[in-house]
Amino acid sequence: MVSNLQDELPSMSSATHMSPQISDIEDEDLFASTSTQHEPSEMPGSEPPLSPTAEDEPLSTDPANWPSPLTDRIRTELVHRRPSRLPPDFVFRRNESDGRSCHHQYFKKTLVSGEKMARSWLMYSMKNNSLFCFCCKLFSKRNIHLTSSGTADWKHASTHLTSHENSPEHLNCMKAWKELAVRLRSGETIDKQQVALLEAERVRWRAVLTRLTAIVQSLAVRNLSVSGTAHWPCYHQYQSLNGGADFV
Repeated sequence: MVSNLQDELPSMSSATHMSPQISDIEDEDLFASTSTQHEPSEMPGSEPPLSPTAEDEPLSTDPANWPSPLTDRIRTELVHRRPSRLPPDFVFRRNESDGRSCHHQYFKKTLVSGEKMARSWLMYSMKNNSLFCFCCKLFSKRNIHLTSSGTADWKHASTHLTSHENSPEHLNCMKAWKELAVRLRSGETIDKQQVALLEAERVRWRAVLTRLTAIVQSLAVRNLSVSGTAHWPCYHQYQSLNGGADFV
């Protein structure tokens, strides 16, 4: 009886020693199976690629596709490019509701003398089948049909366009458009003026640095100190070299 118990004890102890090893192997297999399930795109810290901004995308000729609000760079680009013109044989799309459509006569203004003048500010959107005001789209702060989605009321389009082009808001936008166009042609934009001021400031400080370098070199040749009263001879020499000018 005792011998049988002694024979069973080693087998039980060996089983207890083997079970932790088996559990360790199972844990390792479980960790390996879970770790391989992570894709690189799901790893923490991974970020999706940045989408291009509105300024990086090419500008459309259709005003309905222009970004809102317009930045100064896009506004300058549009003024430089000017409104797009339609060919004389262009066929406008008709409205499904009343069968009316835009006409080429809307793009010309009849003067009192009977002479016709082109409305350079008027643009047609093929996407919305509507008319836009170019200058008000660029410079106006008001939200009207000619700047938001375009006007497509072809029954009253002629009256509406005449009323709009005589409004103070439109006249101010026309003035801002023409002034910016003139500055772009002459190269006198605000950005160029700022660059000119920065260049003048750079030249000034370069001249100051040149003068200070000459003073330090003169002091070093004469073995004089930079501070104290010993630098005064070099100060008089600086004045003689610069026509009596004082330190900048």
